[in-house]
Amino acid sequence: MTHQNRRHNPTSNWRSAAVATLIATAIVAAIGSLQTPAVFAQDEPAPDKVDADNVVQRMLEKRENSLRIAPDRDNDDNPNAVAMPASSVDIDRTVLGLAPGEEAPPLLRDGSFIIGRRGHLRPSTDGAHLLFVFEAQDDQQPTLPMILQPCALREDMEDYMSQRGNTITFIISGQVFAYRGANYLLPTMMKIAIDRPNAAQ
Repeated sequence: MTHQNRRHNPTSNWRSAAVATLIATAIVAAIGSLQTPAVFAQDEPAPDKVDADNVVQRMLEKRENSLRIAPDRDNDDNPNAVAMPASSVDIDRTVLGLAPGEEAPPLLRDGSFIIGRRGHLRPSTDGAHLLFVFEAQDDQQPTLPMILQPCALREDMEDYMSQRGNTITFIISGQVFAYRGANYLLPTMMKIAIDRPNAAQ
């Protein structure tokens, strides 16, 4: 009797069907949740990934622009050419006190020194350089004027000359450099020469 009631109980059949339906619904929902991100990734790319790509691209463009160097205007025809200084300095021969046809004195050796020499500041003939023109010494070969290298002492000398005129005499010491047919002087000591009147006069 008990076996027959369990076999033909309609309540038991209804419960089994309900459980099966719930299981099927859960499976369908799980499958749908797995497919949803894939559809979203195809239709709308993830914002974080797009932003990161844009940031990297902007950084690369900024770096490339910073490495670009504006070409020299003097080398428009040949952008790979390197600007070079003049091969020599134009110095008026009258500044040296040379007679016509007289050979100019040689350049001083690179690394040599000038000690306590008197002279004046003069612009080069082309106006491109400031020269220190040495006063002649008795029984010695004249010294070629030298391009005065920029430094604090040169700045002081320029200020003194602008205040007192170009007749001011300096006593200067410094190191000599030779470059492309000219001597350059880096002053290490400078003072203004004071010409005192002769006491016998």
